[in-house]
Amino acid sequence: MLFLSRSEVLDQVASDIIAGLPASLTTRRPVLIYCGVHKRFGMSWLRRGYKIAIQTEQMYDENGRALWGARSERNRKNIRSACRWADCILDLSAANKRYYDEAGLTAKAPGKVVYGPHIFPTHRMSYVSPDRESLIFFGHVEGSRREDLIANLTEFSVDRAELGTYADQLRDQIRPHLGVLNLHFEDGVYTEAPRLLASYLCGKPVVSERLGSEFVAGTHYHLIGSDAAFRARDIFENFSDLVSERFTFRGFLRSLLRDDVQDKEP
Repeated sequence: MLFLSRSEVLDQVASDIIAGLPASLTTRRPVLIYCGVHKRFGMSWLRRGYKIAIQTEQMYDENGRALWGARSERNRKNIRSACRWADCILDLSAANKRYYDEAGLTAKAPGKVVYGPHIFPTHRMSYVSPDRESLIFFGHVEGSRREDLIANLTEFSVDRAELGTYADQLRDQIRPHLGVLNLHFEDGVYTEAPRLLASYLCGKPVVSERLGSEFVAGTHYHLIGSDAAFRARDIFENFSDLVSERFTFRGFLRSLLRDDVQDKEP
């Protein structure tokens, strides 16, 4: 199984998905996983093997509001290529179905698109007790709505990871904190599954603006502005219950490739 990506951010996503797969997992035929197909993969689509395209961008929120991904013609062109060349597209947000319908991609690639955040580990991760009483945010902040939200957040103190911090260096910065702060790039109701995955691998619960309907506020994450106490361990364990049962990448592969997937786990 080979993961391909086209940026450091997407390298991180691919690395995090790989970290959650059993070491014993193999496939009978070559499987190529293109991570972040809003980027251009060009001649890489000509590689031999079963091709899975992972679409990470937010196109619409759950209320039908168009987001940044839907406004990019480059995104549309590259996702069209993915629909043409890939055997399956895993779009991490069910709210994006409208995008494929409007772009005529659903009709051109019938049955190819699977929706949902199916990128989490097979095994349950363990909660990691914090050494600090602050949250951490990683991602773009300067000049965005996130900057104002962090400045006006009164429930928690927030540390920021330096932009451009990835892999083990990022994980080392996340683990001491109380949890991970998730703020939307644009106003809306949607889920940043890659950030949730990175948080989960580090044993941390998420404090967030409202996420997509797969995740329940107060149960799977702490909603910003909630009157409820922040139950870090309980929220983390509830989140772990959900993703390990419904949203594992291994489960997605097995449902897609069936007998082609071999591993020692039941």
